[in-house]
Amino acid sequence: PVEPPAEDDLTFVVNSDVGLDTDCTFRAGGPLVFTVKIPRVFGDVTSLLDAGLISDTAALSLPAWDVDFSSGEYDEISINGNVLSPYLTGENQVWKLNTYYVPLSMLNFPSDPGAGGTVQPADNVISVEIDLLQNPDRSWCVSFDWAAIQLRQAPRPVVLFHG
Repeated sequence: PVEPPAEDDLTFVVNSDVGLDTDCTFRAGGPLVFTVKIPRVFGDVTSLLDAGLISDTAALSLPAWDVDFSSGEYDEISINGNVLSPYLTGENQVWKLNTYYVPLSMLNFPSDPGAGGTVQPADNVISVEIDLLQNPDRSWCVSFDWAAIQLRQAPRPVVLFHG
């Protein structure tokens, strides 16, 4: 499979969850659901967007196994209930990295817990509906290894020390 990106201040990865690392899953075993947690507080995202300090989209990347798109397999992906377009793409018995550019308004970010508080990571739930057309002549399946959400730009956290 494709290696996941390294996690950092702008990159959030899930590499193990209920809907990941499964056998090739058919429609009856779906939907496949997994969660990318964002543990970093960015602050007021709307204000950061207005000031041009944060990218307006984030890349959602996930490698998919055995998506026979050109043969009529249509698998629909959503994040936090928002359906993304286009359908997953790929080829028979091949891993293919699919990337979607998602508006930040579709993502969940943690709230600032205040001084001395603990950040509660925000869940971003990805759901994949397998074989939407339910073609009676074919039986399609899909599998995922990991998923990542990556922002291109955002202010870095700042810590000031008096001394």
